[in-house]
Amino acid sequence: MRIRNIKKNQLAAWLFAGLSAPVAQIAGGMPWQTVALIAGACLSVCWLLGRMELAPAKWLCIIEYVWLVCLLGSMASWISDSWTAGAVYPAVPLILLVLGGASAYRGTENGARTGSTLFWLIGLVYVGVIVAGAGEVDPRELAVRSGDIDARLIAVLLIPCLTVFLKEEEGKLAARGLLGIFIFAVLVSVLVTGALSLPVAADADAPLHEWVEGLSLAGTLQRFEAVVSMALTMGWFALLSYLIAAAGRLTECVKAGAHSKGCWAAVAGAGVLVIFGRGLSPTV
Repeated sequence: MRIRNIKKNQLAAWLFAGLSAPVAQIAGGMPWQTVALIAGACLSVCWLLGRMELAPAKWLCIIEYVWLVCLLGSMASWISDSWTAGAVYPAVPLILLVLGGASAYRGTENGARTGSTLFWLIGLVYVGVIVAGAGEVDPRELAVRSGDIDARLIAVLLIPCLTVFLKEEEGKLAARGLLGIFIFAVLVSVLVTGALSLPVAADADAPLHEWVEGLSLAGTLQRFEAVVSMALTMGWFALLSYLIAAAGRLTECVKAGAHSKGCWAAVAGAGVLVIFGRGLSPTV
């Protein structure tokens, strides 16, 4: 499988598009100071690993592959939170898994092109939402406060470490891509907790949706929920395709030419967990 066609900018855009969905759903319920500390630490680790030239042992690749399948399956329950009325479970997660596999099985570069294209669509949505919601923030709500740490954010922000298995141009992941993810995570936390207050945001099942319910742009464009749900769905598709592509590369590290089989095996394994293992911890 050829991976030399992936550019660093494409990889960074693919990652941002994918991580935008879980980060937006999780960071809104945590204090922005905590989000900044977690994001800074996790993304620094990812950046350092992305600069290294590592040759993982086969046994490590097998362990990472099993962990990836568990991560794919456990994230399915999060996808249902992308819609205010909920999603048809497990049909929607299974459909996104199959689409992610179709995007990644022919080669990592195909997934990278798709993800980098979705980056622009998702970015346009979030720019509009940020512009509409910036004026709703109460600075008094941004004071230093303690709050619960959602371990899911740590698991999500360590995903860029998989760049070591998607090597291109010496495996160096553009630092500005990770910086963009950091800024986005902190910005979501500031906007949501600043508008709703931390106690309300932390107790909400979907703080992001609760925040966007009352937003309007220039007094005319309202009801952002459907648009945000669309952006979250595109983000989840980008993330699933990234993880499935990484699973294919891990398989190829064990057996040359097995990328396609590794991708579909990951989809099948994750699908089983979606159907029979809802609620499995994503930090496994």
